[in-house]
Amino acid sequence: MWLARTISHVNDDSTSVRPEMMSQVLGVVLAGGASSRMGTDKSMLIHPDGQTLLSRSVEKLRLATDSVVIAGGEHQLAGVPTLPDHESELGPMMGVVTGMTWARDKGFDAILVCAVDYPNIHLASLEAIASQWRRTRVDCVCAQDTHEKMIQPLIAAYSIALLSDFEILLQSRHRSLKRWLSNSNPATVSVPTDQLLNINHPSDWNSLSHMTSSSHS
Repeated sequence: MWLARTISHVNDDSTSVRPEMMSQVLGVVLAGGASSRMGTDKSMLIHPDGQTLLSRSVEKLRLATDSVVIAGGEHQLAGVPTLPDHESELGPMMGVVTGMTWARDKGFDAILVCAVDYPNIHLASLEAIASQWRRTRVDCVCAQDTHEKMIQPLIAAYSIALLSDFEILLQSRHRSLKRWLSNSNPATVSVPTDQLLNINHPSDWNSLSHMTSSSHS
């Protein structure tokens, strides 16, 4: 594999291989949910650039991580595993646990999650989160709104070491990653507010269209 070939060219001196080069991060696109507030499947919405939101998310995570999967939903993209939710109605936490379980079984060290309904997130922001996790190997590194300072639990890197805790959280009453993170003091990467537009309602979609048209005017 590529990693093995890379290491073999470093004069067999393992101390010269940076830890971040050995840390494998799996990109997980969170694409589950009924999209009931939107009234249509958000994954298949067509961005003004012509791609579906699902395709855009997969493309960016593929570039920011070592491999990518889709967690939740029924849509298929060539060459990308789709992991069905084992239980419905458990929210994005189900997708996080599903992706993390697959990552553990495949030998990854962490996952970088990005919900499909954050179409404005830049590749550079995802790369910064993955890079910080590789350097530090902390439990989690989350996007944080530059202006409002809010933590974004669905744009974040999580260590596989958290899987047991997340399995317990999944079965709890609240299943809230945001609440869990509020007690965890996560590392953060500052991300501009406009990149964190979350598409939940038709009005959000209209806001995205307006922002896109304004940027090209």
